[in-house]
Amino acid sequence: MSDLNNPFDYGVVRIWGIPFEPVEGEKVLNKLYSLKDNLTSDKKNILFYHGELLDAFFSRGDFGDEGQERYMPVKISHFKDLNIDYVLAGHFHSRFCVFRLENGGYFVYPGSPISITKREVGRRGVNIFQVGEPPEQYLLDTPHYEEVVIELNPFKDKKPLEVVETGFNNLHPDARVILRVTGFINGEAIGMNEEELVGKIKKLTSGKCIEDYYEFKDIREIVEDDLFKRFLKKLKRTDYGEEKKEKMRDIAIEAMMSAQL
Repeated sequence: MSDLNNPFDYGVVRIWGIPFEPVEGEKVLNKLYSLKDNLTSDKKNILFYHGELLDAFFSRGDFGDEGQERYMPVKISHFKDLNIDYVLAGHFHSRFCVFRLENGGYFVYPGSPISITKREVGRRGVNIFQVGEPPEQYLLDTPHYEEVVIELNPFKDKKPLEVVETGFNNLHPDARVILRVTGFINGEAIGMNEEELVGKIKKLTSGKCIEDYYEFKDIREIVEDDLFKRFLKKLKRTDYGEEKKEKMRDIAIEAMMSAQL
């Protein structure tokens, strides 16, 4: 679909393609509106387009590898007077996303069908739709990156290895895991230090991770500190909600850790 003036007709649909050029602003609009007289109402008009939808809330990390510059940018309002039923778009790779056009049509980024970069996390999919119906994502069994973030909590989790193992339950067999373990442990209670726990986690997750990051801290000395124990007792007697109590407890831990440095 490299010739804007030569659409492909198939049954009730007419398919158009706008080839990429390093242009923006008025030049992109001129390309779009050159289609206007040929977008007949007796067929469903589908436009293939590769570029940036300015109305979309994407970050630069959602792009493919085309670069960081503006990439044939358009807005939803640009399609207002065009009889286009579907815009099937590329450029943002991270996730499936659908926007309604003002004429009732759809603008869809299907995401990449296979993870190209580590920014494209989660199970991948493609856009499959029946003409006249909304676009729908169809999930694929393809290799993809999956972020697994596990926060260890010595006040809840007595067996951190079981917490890590639970975090790997129900992962797709094609998932390539980026593991990040945060939070705190009580090395005294679990009978191992940070280095020993990291070794056991690596053994437990062997062959499942492409990257792993260990950011948890052993706070055995703080947990057993009399001052900290008195603080927890007073905190428990307050009327704060559990979420606020946990935040205040973690602030106290960070402060005491800093004082030890």
